[in-house]
Amino acid sequence: DLFWWFFAEKFEDQPGMSEQQEKMFSRMAANFICLLTSVPQAHKDRFFARYHDVVSQATFAVFRVAFPNSEGKLDNDFRSELQRLFAYWTTGADIGPSEYILKNGREVKRHVGSALADVVV
Repeated sequence: DLFWWFFAEKFEDQPGMSEQQEKMFSRMAANFICLLTSVPQAHKDRFFARYHDVVSQATFAVFRVAFPNSEGKLDNDFRSELQRLFAYWTTGADIGPSEYILKNGREVKRHVGSALADVVV
């Protein structure tokens, strides 16, 4: 549903599409609640700390495979928007632009007051 919701958001402008997106969102929310309640308490923090990233990266990969001739549209900005949206939906937090997240999942943070240094945390 995330793939189709995001596809509709970015590329579809048809009557009735927002109603379809509402249905998709409701299914995603219901499935997330089922997942949230089924993951053992001992593993919840670790599981959900990476959940939004794993799902959004997999969804981005599906876009790239499904639309190989659209590489120009499926760029880092597209990936970042997808990651930020899904992170917000599942954590309630804006994770910031994707350039702050390295491929290995580590974050790059700017030192306050430093014009030069980036720090990998």
